[in-house]
Amino acid sequence: MSRTRSWGAGTAAVARALIDNASIPASGAAIARSVGVTQPRGSQILTALASSHAAQLHDDGWIGDTDALFDLYIERSRPHLIEPESYWYSTKPLTQQVAQFLAFASTQQCRFGVSADIGPDLLTPGGTRPSV
Repeated sequence: MSRTRSWGAGTAAVARALIDNASIPASGAAIARSVGVTQPRGSQILTALASSHAAQLHDDGWIGDTDALFDLYIERSRPHLIEPESYWYSTKPLTQQVAQFLAFASTQQCRFGVSADIGPDLLTPGGTRPSV
């Protein structure tokens, strides 16, 4: 039984960049630079994506096949492995910490998630945890 290898952070970032800019050709070096991988690693990733028919090199740069990239992304990405994580510590109540973070995040162009520890507090009136 063969096992499909999960993508690392670099491959997932290149795939997302190709999806985000599906109609805009870009050089391999530009793609690598935009996602924070080295040019040689970017070239390896793009070559692998091309062999899976998810990207093509044209005269003016690389273009991704969004359908193929989405299929591969769903099959091979592992969010816990591909997203940078940052840990936060505070003695303030969790709801106050999340409110502070939301205020900051609204000024940035970023995606974020919070752990399930705070989910019930955010979803129930008054921040009380529902009984199970």
